[in-house]
Amino acid sequence: MDIPNAIIFIGALIFFAHLFNIIFTKTKIPVVLVLLLTGLAAGPIAGWIKPEDFGGLGYIFASATLVVILFESGTNLKFSELKKSIGNASLITLINFSLTVLISFILISIFTKLNNLSALFAGTIIGGTSSAIIIPLVKQLRMNKNSSGVVIMEAALSDVLCLIAGVSILTGMERGAQTVSDVFNIMWKSVLIAIVAGVVGGFAWSGLILIFRGLKKSMFTSLAAVLVIYGLVESFDYNGGIAALAFGIMLANSSKLNDKKAYKKVFAFNASEINPAEKDFFAEITFILQTFFFVYVGISLRFDNFWLVILGLIIVAAIILSRPLSISILSKKKFTSKDIAIMSILSPKGLIPAVFASLPLQLGLPYGQEIQDITFSVVLFSIVISSILVLFVSKDPLFMKKLFNKNTEGALPDEVAIDSQTTGQATPPAIPPQLP
Repeated sequence: MDIPNAIIFIGALIFFAHLFNIIFTKTKIPVVLVLLLTGLAAGPIAGWIKPEDFGGLGYIFASATLVVILFESGTNLKFSELKKSIGNASLITLINFSLTVLISFILISIFTKLNNLSALFAGTIIGGTSSAIIIPLVKQLRMNKNSSGVVIMEAALSDVLCLIAGVSILTGMERGAQTVSDVFNIMWKSVLIAIVAGVVGGFAWSGLILIFRGLKKSMFTSLAAVLVIYGLVESFDYNGGIAALAFGIMLANSSKLNDKKAYKKVFAFNASEINPAEKDFFAEITFILQTFFFVYVGISLRFDNFWLVILGLIIVAAIILSRPLSISILSKKKFTSKDIAIMSILSPKGLIPAVFASLPLQLGLPYGQEIQDITFSVVLFSIVISSILVLFVSKDPLFMKKLFNKNTEGALPDEVAIDSQTTGQATPPAIPPQLP
C-alpha cells in the first residue's frame, strides 16, 4: 500500500470507527468486530498488507498501547465505587476468571505442544471479559441496575486481573522462568518495587498536575508522565506495566488524601486527581489505539495452522457453556432469570488479550506464534458469538430462559429484582449508569 492510500486508509478508519459507534446503538454489533473484519479483509483475504510490513514498529505499538491501557484502567478504579460493588462482583469475577483460565489451560495443554507456563499465560490473558465491549452492550440491553453493576464491575476487575497476571507471567517467561513458582520468585520483588514506584510517581504528579494545567496545551502531560515512569522502571529491570497501573490508580484516588489530618501535617500542597476533561481525552486516545490495534489483529490472523483456529473456537464454546452454571449458582437469589441469561452470554474478549498475545512473538519467546494464533482466534470467535447471542437476546430478552429453568428455580420473577442495598423491597429495572 503506497503512502497516499495508507494515509487515506488511516483517516477513513478513524472516521468510520466513530461512525460505527453510533450505528452500534441500533445494530448491537460491537465496533471491535467490524475492525477485526476490516483487518481480516485487508490482510489475509486481499493481501494488501502483512504484519511483516510493520517491522519493529509492531512491538513498539503494542507496548505503547499496553501502557496506555494500564494507565487508563487505573484512572477508572475509584476505591469508593469498588467498595459498593466489590462483594458479589468480586466473587463472580474470581470464579469466572479462574474457571476460564483453567478451561483454557487444560485445552491448550492437551491439544498443543506449548509448555505449561506458555499455556498458563495464554489462559490468563483470555481469562477476563472486555469492559470496552460489555459496558455499551449492558446499556443497550437495559438490564436491572444491580445485575448490570455486577457485570460492569466484573469486566473492570477481570481487566485488572488479566493485566497484573499477564504482565507478571510474561516478564517471568522473558527472564527464563519455567514454572509458576519460578515466576513468583522472579517477579515478587519486581512487582513490589514497581507498585511503590507507581504510587510514589502518581502521588508526586498529583501535586504537580495543577502547575502543568496552568500551561497551554498541557493535556498530554499526564500521559507523558506515565510514559516516563514506565520507561524508568523498565530501565532498572523492574515491571513498568505494573508501575503504570499503580500510577493511574493513585492518580484516580489521590484527592482523598486531602481530608486526612496526617497528610495536611506533612504536606503543604493539595493532591489533585484526573479531571473529567482529561479522562475523556485519555479515553479518546485509548479508542484510537484500540481502533488501529484491532485492525492490526485482523491483519495478523493466520489460517495456515487451521487447527489452532479451531482450538480457539473450542475454547470459546467451552467458556460460554461453563459461564451459565457459575452465574446462575452465584446470583440466582438476587437477579431475575432474564438478567441471569443476559449475564451468561456476555463473555467477549477484547484489547487486553489481543495486545498481550502479540508480545511473546515480538520478544522472540518460544511458542510466540502459537500463543498469538490461539488468542487472536479466541478474541475473534468470542466477539462474533457474543454479538450473535446479543442480537437474539435484544429482540427477545427471554430467548435463553428455557436453558436456565432447571438452574434458576430460585431466581426472582422476571418483572422484579431485589435491590441489594435495601432490605428486600422490589424495585423496577433501571438503566445502568456507565462507569466514569
